[in-house]
Amino acid sequence: MKTAVGESFGNGKIRLAEIFICMLGSLLVLGLGATATSAAQSSTGGVVKAKPGLNAPLQGPAVPQPKLLADLVVTLGITADKYVENGKTCYNLHPKWTIANNGKAGAGTFKSLLEYKNTTQGWLPLSEEVSPPIAPQARISTTKTAGGNDQYRQKWCVGDSFKPGYRITVDSGKVVHESNENNNSATAYYP
Repeated sequence: MKTAVGESFGNGKIRLAEIFICMLGSLLVLGLGATATSAAQSSTGGVVKAKPGLNAPLQGPAVPQPKLLADLVVTLGITADKYVENGKTCYNLHPKWTIANNGKAGAGTFKSLLEYKNTTQGWLPLSEEVSPPIAPQARISTTKTAGGNDQYRQKWCVGDSFKPGYRITVDSGKVVHESNENNNSATAYYP
């Protein structure tokens, strides 16, 4: 049996067009295999391995997956309890804050530094709060009110020349890896 183009093969002759169609069909099958491999790579984000006994599929470099990070954001406010002292209107001030995790990964336990504005020395540490872990897209709120030794209270009376305030910095020890480290602090003044 001869298989060269134009020579006998069984009972008929193979024409050039038939060979072209066979080759085209083979290319289509190979092309679909490469397309399926590419689709599998893009859907899994990895490299598809060849099965034993088959030709290795076309492979490109593995696509690195973005690292999921937390993003702690804090907002701060002040509650003011009004009272009268020696004929003056005064207020007991207390901080209240909300810490949100706007990131795509949870944040483990971290510390937050709460400071208050002193009339003569500027910002002074008030307390270091330990915050519990925060899941992605979750938030925790804290309000410090009078009670115990009331270390969080600041007094302000109408006519005082200074503006009292609070400042909080979440993850003050920088233990949580975040997508944005520039939104971890907030400041609030009264009035």
